[in-house]
Amino acid sequence: MTARVSRSLPTIDEEIEIAAWHCRNILNTKFAELDKYLPGAPKTAEGWFDLLSGIPSVRKSVRSLSSMRSSVPGGGAWPPGAAECYAVLQSYRAALPRLASLPLDEAVKRLYCATSKEVDCTNRRWSRYFDCSTEPFAELAKIATLRRFTAGQLSFDITTLPRSWLLKIHPMALPRLIRELAIGFGGFGPFAVPHLCHLRPNPLVILEAESCRSFWRIAKCLELQPSVKGLMAASWFYSAEVGIAFPHLAWLRDFYVEQGAYLAEMEIADADAGFMIGSAKRRQLYEQGMFRPRQTLVLWRREAMLAWAEAHPEFGDDALSPDSAAGESRRLTASAGLPIRIASAGCRSLKRNGRFGSLGAARLLNSRPKTYIFLSLIAPATAAALIASLAVHPWAALPSFMAGLTVMWLVQYFFLQ
Repeated sequence: MTARVSRSLPTIDEEIEIAAWHCRNILNTKFAELDKYLPGAPKTAEGWFDLLSGIPSVRKSVRSLSSMRSSVPGGGAWPPGAAECYAVLQSYRAALPRLASLPLDEAVKRLYCATSKEVDCTNRRWSRYFDCSTEPFAELAKIATLRRFTAGQLSFDITTLPRSWLLKIHPMALPRLIRELAIGFGGFGPFAVPHLCHLRPNPLVILEAESCRSFWRIAKCLELQPSVKGLMAASWFYSAEVGIAFPHLAWLRDFYVEQGAYLAEMEIADADAGFMIGSAKRRQLYEQGMFRPRQTLVLWRREAMLAWAEAHPEFGDDALSPDSAAGESRRLTASAGLPIRIASAGCRSLKRNGRFGSLGAARLLNSRPKTYIFLSLIAPATAAALIASLAVHPWAALPSFMAGLTVMWLVQYFFLQ
């Protein structure tokens, strides 16, 4: 997905109109009468937009779309995923008119329109995205409802740092993280959060130059959104273990280190986090117990990100203009000349997240943080306070509660996760 900014291109309003026409055309030609077989289907494009806005987190929306999927008759009249494709196209119809007024860089808006024109479950490359139980469809649903945007190789959304993540940080590194959030960012966000885009043409390839181009576009969007504090990322990609075991991937972490970003390692990544996909060696090392990457938090300050974008116009969309020979030269240089670097030794947070054991409670922390906090922190500390109050003195309740909270904070970090 590449957006080319040129005088010969249609305006954004024209791009939006063309994309909306494409969505209507696909619906009328390939999915005519399909709505008759979709139980409880919304009657308007806005209704579909609202339904998809609940994917993947709202159970009612997931169940509703899943029911529609199973109700589509077989026999070849419609391809697999027709219900999901129909829902996405209808949602785009509601989303596209809103696009022009959003504070996004022009290239990101053009990419949004380009993606909407590719949506088609009858297309072999796109057919794998239309299953409402999968992550690729969840991303597509977010894009179609203006919750996430494509920036090339990376997509991004705007969100805050979950408070429960403080439990995942090494206790010795926690004061530094709190200081970084308080002084460097003025709170828990909002942040631009990049993701490897499921819709990119080759999901098994990650190119440094294309990531930089995506960062450049995200930075340009940040210029239009003063409330966004910077960039936040969290992935096993940025673990120091990855660069050591697989030097050709070291740049994923090194890029942030070189830009002065804050890095802090968190819990050991689950086996289904994605690091075993596309690499037999990673899978083999993991099964042998020799590769255990950690989820790693990255915080890149707004001013640093904007300064980087200003200093690297070669990643801008002007450099991609087909009527600019100099721009094309810079593009080729940027794509071919980026070296593969060995993982750097230094970063702004060197505390490791070593643990003595694990009871596998990290999944509970991720899925139900309030329950995890109650069971691992509040309940034990309250029990300690109650026992101290009865056995010693009522005044011992508060210090016992605080002491219990501190002890359980360490226990949950080193043993539960």
